[in-house]
Amino acid sequence: MAGAKPKDVVKKRGAQMLKTMSENLLKAVVPAKKAKRTKPSTQKRKLHSKVSHQRVKKSRPLDIFDQK
Repeated sequence: MAGAKPKDVVKKRGAQMLKTMSENLLKAVVPAKKAKRTKPSTQKRKLHSKVSHQRVKKSRPLDIFDQK
């Protein structure tokens, strides 16, 4: 700022310095919000009804040796 009045230079530089100091002070006092970590998406298991979990007897065709 060569050629400017010292009074004007001090005002301008002082204002810049106060702004910079206040921004730095706020950053130091108020921590930045942390980004939320998202869980990796996983496939959800399908819930089956109880009927599907039970073993079903497979019927076989009757032959001549089966007794009743």
